[in-house]
Amino acid sequence: MLLANPNVDVNLAGEDRRTPLLWAAEKNHEAVVKLLLAHPNINVNLTGKGGWTPLSWAVEKDHEAVVKLLLAHPNIDVNLTGKDGRTPLSWAVEKGREGVVKLLLAQPTLSWAAGRDCKTAVGAAARNWMRGSKEIIALLFDQRGGDVPITEGVVMAAARNWRRGGKEIVTLLLDQRGGDVPITKGVVMALVNDWGSGGKEIMTLLLDQRGGDVPIIEGVVTASVENWGSGGKEIITLLLD
Repeated sequence: MLLANPNVDVNLAGEDRRTPLLWAAEKNHEAVVKLLLAHPNINVNLTGKGGWTPLSWAVEKDHEAVVKLLLAHPNIDVNLTGKDGRTPLSWAVEKGREGVVKLLLAQPTLSWAAGRDCKTAVGAAARNWMRGSKEIIALLFDQRGGDVPITEGVVMAAARNWRRGGKEIVTLLLDQRGGDVPITKGVVMALVNDWGSGGKEIMTLLLDQRGGDVPIIEGVVTASVENWGSGGKEIITLLLD
């Protein structure tokens, strides 16, 4: 058996920087993954091209059994991000992999905030509400509640995703976290600039629930005046009311 040979480098990568474990995880070769993980010299976190780990590939491909094997390894790092700034949890949420999400949530070292910009788990749900993310984001809140990071990027992703459940996302965020949901200048400007594609409905929702927390900045007034016939008048009226 090759793995029994002391001269075999179990972590040796090819020209594309893919290790045998990465290949096995991506291709769902469960038996091979088991053999490789049992090797004392295995590095379970080595990345390939793009910075993806074996866990990232298994999550993205929805190989749940392989994910379970990788998570059982004592040296697994569940928070490693690729060059795209995405964590395995972020990918699982975006792809609607509920079973994989549950496995990842059970990891005590899981970082909810890991990921770049709005590429965290909640940000991924906000962008892909129609792919099962509604149930998954509810699961995130059920598991950790107040620890789930709600950033400006998450709110803006929801605001820009009106046709794929943006209003539902913002409603859920407000119901779960109320005053912790950031309503920043960036969020308000995003809604004003997207007024005809759902911005009006989300702005109304924010004003109804958070009223005085909605910042009325010079840019909003200027943009409204410049687009008076295309929703600008409506914006000013709504804000003044």
